Formats: sequence, C-alpha cells, structure tokens
Amino acid sequence: MNVLSTLVASAAIAVLANASNAQIATPPASPHAQLTQQVGMATVTLDYSRPSMKGREIFGGLISYGQIWRAGANASTKISFDQDVDFAGNAVPAGTYALYLIPNAKQFTVILHKNTQLWGAGGYNADDDLLRVEIPVTRLATPAESFTIDLQNFHRNGAELVIRWADVQVAVPLLIDGDPAILAEIDAKVVNATGPVSASDYFSAAAFYHETGRDLGLAAGWMDNAIAMQPQAFWMVLARAELAYDMGDMERAKQGGERARQLASESPSGDYGYVGRSNLLLKKIAASSNDA
Repeated sequence: MNVLSTLVASAAIAVLANASNAQIATPPASPHAQLTQQVGMATVTLDYSRPSMKGREIFGGLISYGQIWRAGANASTKISFDQDVDFAGNAVPAGTYALYLIPNAKQFTVILHKNTQLWGAGGYNADDDLLRVEIPVTRLATPAESFTIDLQNFHRNGAELVIRWADVQVAVPLLIDGDPAILAEIDAKVVNATGPVSASDYFSAAAFYHETGRDLGLAAGWMDNAIAMQPQAFWMVLARAELAYDMGDMERAKQGGERARQLASESPSGDYGYVGRSNLLLKKIAASSNDA
C-alpha cells in the first residue's frame, strides 16, 4: 500500500471511530425555554429548563421542602430586566439574575441571586443573594404537568411572574412605573410643543390621560384635535365616544359609537374588531339609559 492509500485508510478509520463514539441525540428530559415579554415599559426575559411530573410527587417529594432549588432543571434559571423594576415591593436594578426557590407547603421563598454562572444550585452561596421574598402558595385544581414560568395579568405598569408546577402556583408582582417618562414626553410633544402637533401625538396623550384618570376635559380637547386631523380614523372616534361615556355625556357617547361603527364597517382594509367594540359601547349606553 502506498503512502496516499495509507493516509486515506487512516482518515476513514478515524471518522468511523469518531462516529461510533458520538452520543446518540435524543429529546431532552427537561426542554430549554426562553421567553421575552414586554411588561409596561420594560422588557423581561426568562431562560430556563422545564422538567415534567411523570407521575412523581413533586413538592415535598422530588423537591424537598425547605431546600434551595434551581427553579427548573439543568443550569440555573435566569431572569433579565432591561430597566429597574419593583419585584414584590423591592427595588431591583436592571440586569440579569439567577432565580431560585425554597418551596414550603404554604409559601415559597423566591430568590434573586447575583451569581448567574452556576449549574443548578451547585455552589450556591446565600451571600450572593440580591433579595428574598416570601410568596404564598395557591393550589391548582388541575395540576400542571410541566414546570412553567410565565408572565401574566398585565396592566399598564406591570404584571405577575407566575411559577406553576404540579398543584402549586406562586405569583410575584412586578411593577415598572413608566408614567413619569410618558408624562415628560407628553409635556414635550403636546403640552409645551413649539411646533405642529401630530394627530397621533394628540391621540396618544389623550388616551393616556383617559386611562390614568387625569384631566379628562383636556384629554377630550386633544382627542377632538386628533379627529379633526383624521376624521376617518374610527379607532379615534370610538375612543372619543368611550371618553364621553366616562365623562357622563351619554348623547355624545352614543353619536360617537354609532359613527365609529359606521366608519369601521366601511373601512376597505377591515374593521379590526372595531365594529364589535362599538356595539359593546352602544350596549353599555343603552343599559345605562334603561337603568336611569
């Protein structure tokens, strides 16, 4: 055998040897999950693995009460905030943290930990905790087969971090106060504007004032300005009708609801659900009139 043939044969043997030693690929027992979610004016990202019950007793069984747990499987669970947040009443700077739990029958200790490099809870040191909070347990009527961390129950400035597995759920309130930044932008672009104000800025400012219960009269004026600039904008017309309803002007609300329904139904690109929303407002107005 010549040198070239020897080299080729050696390479083939090496490839076969490597192939025979390669690990067989199978689905992971605890699949990896990532969730990126806007919460108020912030973005929250979760990175974790999701074990399943598989007929096992979970808390007080597989997961011991009173012991630190990595809140999932494999590497430690990570949670990231791109802005400062209020985590169950505690100020948390923007950043990435490991999320750990200490389960107990009636409450869980939820921990934000500054060391994000650990594999599970191996090497965990409480000195690296940023904070610990106690969250009461809610029992689920229908068990959750797979461990789940989610963000739910959204409102303008926050949501709940919901952790669920087996028959257990805990919900941690998250708050991100974006109102000061929004008000500053309204002041700059609408209240103290030095040039023309766009219809969208008038409308956004009015909608925020309406939602937060600020000066509704001022909001109505801004919304009227926006509609004057875009009279076919049925979403603005309906919002103005809803504002009139909240201000007790039922006649203005009814006229606006009917107008919004007509404009939405005639929209060549579709009504985007605004015919239904207009009908709901008109039903509320009718019910209010009947009650009177």
